Amino acid sequence: MSTRVRTCGADLDLTLMMADDKSKGAADPAFEGHVGVLHMWALAVWEDWAPLPLLRTVINDACTRLSQAKSTWNVVYGPAAAVVATAWRLRWSVDSATMLRTDDGVIVNLQIDSPAFVQELVTASVSRWRWRRIENRLPSLDSHGKGLGAAWNLILKALSAKDSDIWGPAQKGTLR
Repeated sequence: MSTRVRTCGADLDLTLMMADDKSKGAADPAFEGHVGVLHMWALAVWEDWAPLPLLRTVINDACTRLSQAKSTWNVVYGPAAAVVATAWRLRWSVDSATMLRTDDGVIVNLQIDSPAFVQELVTASVSRWRWRRIENRLPSLDSHGKGLGAAWNLILKALSAKDSDIWGPAQKGTLR
């Protein structure tokens, strides 16, 4: 009798979540893939790397092109299209080159909100996106699209707790 191991989908997502330790960075490349793109756009707006009319033009073009595409990622070229496609994957809306709305309704003004703040919002949103992917495969965790997932923070806290007489490597290994 053989044991079938799935290496994609919910199993991989859960494995990557277990490996994540925010103090050392994230194991899942989805964090850098999303955070990097949206953070750099926020930084470009914040530091005036390009004139706002140009940013508006490229974002509007990207929104139009991507909304008409049969496959969004097949028509992504340039930073503006990457920003739009990345935001849409996280269920964010791109209202303009400087205004975004997160999946949980937070309005982000890139001219006022710092790139560090945007980075935190994207990181939280990627966590919800990851949980939504798991919830799609494990209906018992369903939070109706909110990406709440399991009470994972409590498990991570227990796994990172200091060893004691009653809580040590054996217990952590069993929990893991």
